[in-house]
Amino acid sequence: MVTRDVGSDIAGDRAVLRHIIRELDQNLGVYAKIIKPGVVAAGDSMRFM
Repeated sequence: MVTRDVGSDIAGDRAVLRHIIRELDQNLGVYAKIIKPGVVAAGDSMRFM
């Protein structure tokens, strides 16, 4: 979640979520490279590399 700390070098920022809601009609996309196929479901944890 953008409002939570991602790691020791990236702090959470609620302003990001406010911007997504106000300016982007609550739409956000992410590009990713698949390194291991599998199923991802709502509520699953993700790790940024």
